[in-house]
Amino acid sequence: MDQRRWPRGVPAPLTPLVGRKHEVAEVARLVGEHRLVTLTGAGGVGKTRLAFEVAARVAAFFADGSHLVDLSAVSGPAGLTGAVAAALGVEDRPGAGLAGRLAAVLRPQRRLVVLDNCEHLRASCAALVAGLLSSCPELTILSTSRENLSLPGEVTWRVPSLRCPGQTRQMSPRDIEGFDAAALFLARARAARPGLEVQAGDVGPVAAICQRLDGIPLALELAAALAGAMGLDEIAERLSGRLELLAPPGGWPVRHQTLRASIEWSYQLLGEAERALFRRLSVFCGGWSLDSAEAVCCGDPVPEREVAPLLAALVSKSLVQAEWPGPGTRYRMLETIREFARELLASSAEIEHLAAAHATHFTQLAERTSAKLAGPDQVPWARRLDADLENLRAARTWCDADAVRAGTGLRMAAGLWEYWHIRGSMKDGTEWLTSALRKADQPLAARAAALNGLGVLLSLSGEIHRGGDYFAESIAAYEQWGDQRGLSHAWTHLGNSRAIRGDRAGSDEAFARGLALAEQAGSRWHEAFSWYLSGTAALIWGDAAKARARLEKSSRMFADLGDRRAVGYSLVVLGSSLVMAGDQKRALDPLREGMKIFEIVTERWGLLCAVAWLADATAAASDWRRTALLLGVADSLSERISARLLPYMQAAAEALSASASAHLGQAAESWYAQGRAIGRSDAIATALWPDRNGPPGPGASQRPVLTRREEQVAGLIAEGLTNRQIGERLFIGQRTVDSHVSHIFAKLGCTTRAQVAAIITARPAESAGPAE
Repeated sequence: MDQRRWPRGVPAPLTPLVGRKHEVAEVARLVGEHRLVTLTGAGGVGKTRLAFEVAARVAAFFADGSHLVDLSAVSGPAGLTGAVAAALGVEDRPGAGLAGRLAAVLRPQRRLVVLDNCEHLRASCAALVAGLLSSCPELTILSTSRENLSLPGEVTWRVPSLRCPGQTRQMSPRDIEGFDAAALFLARARAARPGLEVQAGDVGPVAAICQRLDGIPLALELAAALAGAMGLDEIAERLSGRLELLAPPGGWPVRHQTLRASIEWSYQLLGEAERALFRRLSVFCGGWSLDSAEAVCCGDPVPEREVAPLLAALVSKSLVQAEWPGPGTRYRMLETIREFARELLASSAEIEHLAAAHATHFTQLAERTSAKLAGPDQVPWARRLDADLENLRAARTWCDADAVRAGTGLRMAAGLWEYWHIRGSMKDGTEWLTSALRKADQPLAARAAALNGLGVLLSLSGEIHRGGDYFAESIAAYEQWGDQRGLSHAWTHLGNSRAIRGDRAGSDEAFARGLALAEQAGSRWHEAFSWYLSGTAALIWGDAAKARARLEKSSRMFADLGDRRAVGYSLVVLGSSLVMAGDQKRALDPLREGMKIFEIVTERWGLLCAVAWLADATAAASDWRRTALLLGVADSLSERISARLLPYMQAAAEALSASASAHLGQAAESWYAQGRAIGRSDAIATALWPDRNGPPGPGASQRPVLTRREEQVAGLIAEGLTNRQIGERLFIGQRTVDSHVSHIFAKLGCTTRAQVAAIITARPAESAGPAE
């Protein structure tokens, strides 16, 4: 910022602002359109620095100047008006009310007043601001506070943390400085250690520093000051005690002398009930919902009915973040704030009670969700578990710490096995279930379900015989417990296991028992499940007609019950039966529909099976390029979810791979590689059928022609390169790359990079158009 343009009444910062271009522009726009704008946010997030920059940006629009009033040193309401008057040069004359005199002086002026750090004087500031704005029509006020002033006409703008780098794989030192958090940290680190150069080995530590400090500017600046005495990797390693480590030698405002002091500043302004809820909320990991907060954190002095308004108050005070990732609101604390609150909880007498309440709540959530995953609401319930996965892991850790709690841990694990199946977390689920079963024999119902689930996950991981043994143990536990539905489920799984192992008679017996138990229990879902897996077994025996009849029946039953995921499974196996019967063309519709369902649910094992069977269909049509691409997708997916195709499917895939390689020669590896790139995404069906009009095929080459440069860019997109990396590879600017990518998406009708990859791999190279 040119110092000659800096407003006289606003202190010129000693260091340039890093990043925040969008934020400065947006707040400057708001200040131009509204007379009261309040910047809110957590301590250290950069509210004051942003206000300084905005004041400089809009200075030309305020003929009578811009002035900063720092209220942090004002200890009480009595000194507020005097502090504002003194900053604006208004004298306090005997016999005249200072507030009235201040208003009289400001009334004819077109001026911007920045009121900084209002949180500890919120009510008094609100009263003063309301009076000044009503009396001074040309006055604009920009305030900073951890909680807004709640005045009519006030525009509240929450200052976000700086953008942090995520995955550092393939990220260069130049790439990482494109993230504002890293750019700020490194700029300040170079001030502490002139000549500091970021090497490839520094990318990981810098990313870790930014992530652990939540992109909070104050925390990043404090950490950067350590660069004069420590290496970047040493700073990253020692940030587990971030509240104590980040203490500058001096020269900072009192409230910012350490990160702890900044958070303490906000905490001291809370009432008793707010403080209690604040420290109790630290029991959550990775965020929470309102119903979780009400279930876990209530209790004197926080009655359950008061949790919602108190939580809203903590959000307004910037100690809790509210987010809307989907239906419903999620809440979280910045990790630095959570660490402070966690220390308070650890020193209180209620930590054990809170930990127990937390584990009980999330065990109940797992059990409740297990049933929901087989019904019409399966997608939102699976996503709820996604959101609370860190809480579930924390609850597991608590259960594992004491043998007395092992039964709770077993209940939780039993409730989650279907979720792990859906998400393709075979390795994680197997380890969790094995550990829980080893530590607890009771409750018996949970043990039976956990044994059944472990059998499924082991089978999908390629351990068919071990899986069958666990199904047998599950049957014995369910018989002891007396649960007909559970027995039906386990017998049906055992029937499928026996079929895969080649035991046709044993398979038929198990399926018959499973179906009879389902009918006795009056469970339509378990009946449908028996028909589905017995149809899959018929496919193994080569009886396409019987498989088709059973799968069509199960598909109708699942559809009536609203279980779309199960419908997807029935459809993709039905498609495979049609391929076996030689009807490849008719097979594409159920395969495609099943894949679309799995994409919506994010059912990765189902996608893996569907892709493998689709490869059967394309090979039968002699479309070897498409077959190789699909086998690449299956290979990538299998690696991602630590799962293997069932033995008979794996044998077929290996035979197809050999045939595809023989037909395509050296070109085969390129198609496999493109498929593996698509398999790294969950949007596989979208990538394969971007136009939504049908399965990809020879017609793909008739898509709009790309220029030669667009073909180059599209090819690099398919390799997984970012726009910045493409620019570096082709020696062109990122804006030029952005423009090319926009044109490619428009021409091909794509919305994702995975779609572009799928289309480009199907296009013959000679289809490229003119150079530009």
